[in-house]
Amino acid sequence: MTVRSCCGKPGDPGNSLGVGKYCSSTAGAECRSNTSATVCSQLLGDPTRPTYFCTQPCVPDGGTNSCGDNAKCTQDSATQQWGCVPSVCVDSPLPGCNL
Repeated sequence: MTVRSCCGKPGDPGNSLGVGKYCSSTAGAECRSNTSATVCSQLLGDPTRPTYFCTQPCVPDGGTNSCGDNAKCTQDSATQQWGCVPSVCVDSPLPGCNL
């Protein structure tokens, strides 16, 4: 059975900080070995926005990228908190997905 994902799929390696690495555990087990992205997006558990990637909190930085390569500091539309999200998920979201 295939799991619907708005961002993150098995095998995604993430960037040098671990942002974007695939994870499926709310406990973040797959993210623990990352440099700084040690939280799994599944922690939010929002069934309307299923995501499966390692992330970290961030502060909008006016151009410098604390999220590393191929990732963006983005505000969550539901929680209003800022976190690192793979650029592809921000720039080209899948139909029906709003992060």
